[in-house]
Order: sequence, then structure tokens, then C-alpha cells
Amino acid sequence: MFFFWLSAAAILVAFIIAGQIIGRRTEGAKDYAFAGGKASGAGVAGILLGSVVGGASTVGTVQMGYLYGFSAMWFTVGGGVACFLLGRFLARPVRTSGVATVTQLLKKEFGETASTVAMLGVTLGSMLSMITQFMSCNALIQGVAPVSRWGASAITTAAMFGFIAFGGMKSFAQLGKAKILLLYIAMGLCTLAAIQGGGTAANVGGTLPLHPWFNPFGRGFFEDLGGFFSLLTGILCTQIYTQALISGRSLEAAKRGAYISAALMPPLGFFGIWVGLTLRAQGVDIPAGHALGWFIRNHFPPAAAGAIWVAILITAIGCAAGLVLGIGTNFIQDYYPCVMRACRPSVTEDSLQRGTLAASRTAVIVLIVTAATFGALGENLPILQWSYLGLAFRGAGTLCPFMVAVLLPGRLKNPWALAAIAGGTAIVCLWPLLKLPGNPLYPGFAFSALCCLVGCRKTA
Repeated sequence: MFFFWLSAAAILVAFIIAGQIIGRRTEGAKDYAFAGGKASGAGVAGILLGSVVGGASTVGTVQMGYLYGFSAMWFTVGGGVACFLLGRFLARPVRTSGVATVTQLLKKEFGETASTVAMLGVTLGSMLSMITQFMSCNALIQGVAPVSRWGASAITTAAMFGFIAFGGMKSFAQLGKAKILLLYIAMGLCTLAAIQGGGTAANVGGTLPLHPWFNPFGRGFFEDLGGFFSLLTGILCTQIYTQALISGRSLEAAKRGAYISAALMPPLGFFGIWVGLTLRAQGVDIPAGHALGWFIRNHFPPAAAGAIWVAILITAIGCAAGLVLGIGTNFIQDYYPCVMRACRPSVTEDSLQRGTLAASRTAVIVLIVTAATFGALGENLPILQWSYLGLAFRGAGTLCPFMVAVLLPGRLKNPWALAAIAGGTAIVCLWPLLKLPGNPLYPGFAFSALCCLVGCRKTA
């Protein structure tokens, strides 16, 4: 295992050093939160892919492929469609809105109460998604090393600090491009190794029955469609993804980055599914969450295995880092000035600006430690299922009012917007607590959409 750990450590340290070098060039809050508004199309794609493609798209997809087969495809397919819609419909209005965050746009359109309720729902959903990234990293680490989940979580936390704690979005945009290149190489090699190791279409198809393994709706039509729908609703109104559009140096760069992301995301899911199906067809009996780490360790020479393994680990770390940046930006841009003015009425605008960068870094550190703690407590939970739930929290109540605010400003009155946001989010929250059947995203989103529809018709 010496060469495994040597190659893994070399690549991980290189990424951390790169993050620190870029971080030293971060001069202010705009650099930290929006990469100075100078990201190229590739940089925007790096932010989008870096914050969507992570542990759920790799570890979680292999896990779900091992358990259910092709129904694991909906995470990356849904993410690709959502990125296309970001570029096609949201890039221009978000960039010309004159606001920095989703919360600010909702506040501008619907008032303080509605925007605060929306922020709480989106933050809770983003935290759930962050926790699943830590669960993915922990599963990867425990798949190759005899460490506890707390030790694995500590390793992930240290690496994430090196990635973005000091460089923010500027580091994330640059490292995101390298991360996606590494990930494509790593998952492509895993797929080739699976095929060469007996996981051909003939062998896998001849061993496993059509249902559920090759049925895209193998877990049930509404269950799997809900996974796809949760990606659409969650991504379109989450801060880090709109933040990526604002970070582009031009509208064309923002759109190009979104379209690149839409094209690159779905194939990664199919790579992961085939690895999971191959292990299932070969009768390998392991904890599903450890499937990808086990496969890498047992199908490659140690040095190559270390490089591939750490590339996927970096992907999950980077995805969590993107969500951290989104939540941190919401808090700092929307609430930090209010808190400071309440505590120090005499504070000047210059002092607020100087303190924003330090406050952003502090918020990021607190969020990382919190997610790491809950990630260590969530061992053996189904990663994609929790990712879907996190996305449902983000989008069920917020997406419809957000889209009205962006595309039809002035059409929805504040009470209807508040009812849509609060009602949709509350339904998603209460549904599993009351042990009601079905995906809570459907009733939550339906209630929110109905409020927006009625409210817009009354205004027309």
C-alpha cells in the first residue's frame, strides 16, 4: 500500500498547495465570493461541475448502481438538464438583476419575511447535501484504510480547509476545472477496468435480469422521477449555482459554462452505474457505500489506484466546498451587515467591507466543521437518497417564487409568495416526520406552484 498512499498524497497535497497559492491572491470579498467576476466559460463550468458533481455523482451512483442498477442515472441526468436550463433561461436575468444572492432577489421582490424563510429552507437543504459529501468521502476513505468514520471525517475536513477556506470562489473556479479533468480520467479508467475484468455487456446482461437492473425506473416510476425532479428544483434556485453565473466575466461566458456542464455531467453517472453493475454481476458482497473504493483498490496497481482514488475523493471534497461557499455567501452578503450594525451602530461602511472577507472565511470554517460532524454520524445511510432530500428542501417551496421573481417580476404579491415558500418547505419537512407515503417533493412543489399560479392570476 506504500505506493498507493504515495500517489494519493502527492495529488492531494498538490491540490491543497494550489488552493493556498490562489488563496493568497484573493484580495477582497468579491474575489472570495464571485472570483472577481472574471471567470471564463471553463471557469464557470468548473464552479458548476465542482459543486454539482461530487460524492453523490460518484460514490453514491456506484452505490445505487450496485443496489438497483440504472435507476441511479437520474442524479447526473437531472444535473445536466438543470445546468442547461440555468444557461438558457436564468443566466441573463440573474446577471442583470443587480443582486448578489438568491435571498437578496427574493427580498427585493417579496420582502424580508419571505426571503428569510426561503433562505432557511435552502440552507437546510444545502447542509443535507454537504453532509452527504462527507458521508461519501468517509466511505471512500474507509474503503481503503482501517480508520474510524471520525478519523475519515477529520481527513476530509483538513483537505477541504486547504481547498477553499482562504481562497473561496477564486480557488474553487481554478481547482474545479482540474478536478473535473481528473474525475473523467478516473471514472473512465474504472469503467474500462470493469469491462476488462469481465464486466462486458454480454456478461452483465446475461447475469442480471432486466428488472430492476436495466430499468431506469427500477425503484418505481414516481420514486425515480422524483430523483430527477429534485435535481431540477434544487439546482435552479441554490445560491452556489446562480453565484457561478454571476462569476462569469460576461453573459456569453456564463452561458457557455452552463452548457459545458450540461454536456459533461450525464456520462459520469453511466460510468459509475457500470462499475456498480459489474460488482453486482460478479457476486461481490461488500457494503454498498464502499463499492467504489473497494473496486479501485482491487482492480488497479497500487500507484494507479491511489491516483484514481484520490481524484474521486477530491471530487466529493470539492462538491461540499461549493455548497459551503454558497451558504457562506448567503449569510455574509445578506445578514452580516445587519448583525454588525445592530452590535455596533457606529460602524462605518469601510469597516464593514474590511471585515467581510474575514467573516466569510469564519463562516466557511464553522460550516465545514458542522457538516463533518453530522457526516460522521451518518454512516451507512443511502447517499443518493439523502442528496435527493436535500435538493427537495432547497427547491420545493422556493423554486416557483424564485422563477416568478426572475422571469415575471411584479406579478406575485408578497402574501402569496410567502405562502408558497413556507408551505412548500413545511410539507417537505413534515412529510417524512409524519411517515406519510411517497416523495415529499411532489406535494410540497405542487402546493408552492398552486400558490404562485393563484397569486399571479389575481394580480393579472
